[in-house]
Amino acid sequence: MCVIFFTLGHPKYKLIIAGNRDEFIDRVAQRAHFWSEIGAPDVLAGTDHGKIHVGVPLVQSPDPDADKVGKVLEYSGAKYEKETITKETPHVAAATSGVEQWDETNINGSSEALPLSSPDPSSAPLQTHGTWLGINKATGHFGFITNFREHPSLVNPTALTRGYLVRDFLLSCAADPQTYAETVSSQQYRYNGFNLVLGAVNPRANEDVVGWYCGNRGPVRDEPPTLLKKGVIYGVSNGVLMENRSDWPKVERGKEALEHLLSNPPDDHETLINSLLDILRDKTTYPDSDLPSNMFNYDLERSLCPICIDRHRAKGGYGTRTHTVLLVDNENQGRFVEVDRYRLVDGSSGKKEVEERDDRVDFSFTLGL
Repeated sequence: MCVIFFTLGHPKYKLIIAGNRDEFIDRVAQRAHFWSEIGAPDVLAGTDHGKIHVGVPLVQSPDPDADKVGKVLEYSGAKYEKETITKETPHVAAATSGVEQWDETNINGSSEALPLSSPDPSSAPLQTHGTWLGINKATGHFGFITNFREHPSLVNPTALTRGYLVRDFLLSCAADPQTYAETVSSQQYRYNGFNLVLGAVNPRANEDVVGWYCGNRGPVRDEPPTLLKKGVIYGVSNGVLMENRSDWPKVERGKEALEHLLSNPPDDHETLINSLLDILRDKTTYPDSDLPSNMFNYDLERSLCPICIDRHRAKGGYGTRTHTVLLVDNENQGRFVEVDRYRLVDGSSGKKEVEERDDRVDFSFTLGL
């Protein structure tokens, strides 16, 4: 249940992003790095090495009991307790997501998914390097994505990998954010629920930044992409991005903390970064009465309600994996800081054990170079 806070066009910064990636501890990922291994040395992002879906239809659900409630993917992003799912639940969930059942348009699709844009049209489609947040320091393109929380019966087992949406935008030298977002919106049926923010920081103009938002669930489903406003404090988790008050209390708490911080921001990058990391480490919990009223598993939502999710709240196997801060100031000086909280190590019994840590990587760069 990722959460991201951001603003565009602050008086001192063109771009400020602070986000948490929440994921299963054993899902394989690579830390933030420049993507030189695929000929993209200007792209800076982490990479997800979990299961990918590139249009290959599944003959049957991996869960033999799934037909009782629809097509359910056990590896769809959250392990729901089966006893909380009933045949009536999907109707409630559909009212929230705007999807009555998963779209079968792609059920007999190609086994390869063509990217929306490719750095080399003559090359085969790239089937690696899905990512959740990143920047291209040469073009100024940036982007991030969160999943939309919905009932697992609404998950499309043939949907394409959402992390490729961010990847392809970062790799593209030509696509502008609006055109790319419009292309994504026109193909939204190919993906499970998402919130996607795409933007570009112009290295040749002071305070010049643009951002667009598109999603494929809830009230933004079938709506054109939205131009984001400069100077607004935004926050998004696993519901739709809203400029006004969010249904998620942790989103509102983080937005308020960021607004307070930026009302009198520190003069130096380091102090600002550490203050943003403090916001991302907030473990405040909330009563059920403060959680969104349309949740279908309050045990799950209660566990995932803080900004920073300790893995022990989710039976040890899920939590906030990384904190990420991305800054670009008005002099085009950028910082990308990632803090890794967990890793799997070999235990004394021969089994993998979770090591808790606070391991930081820090990148400085000049935009446009």
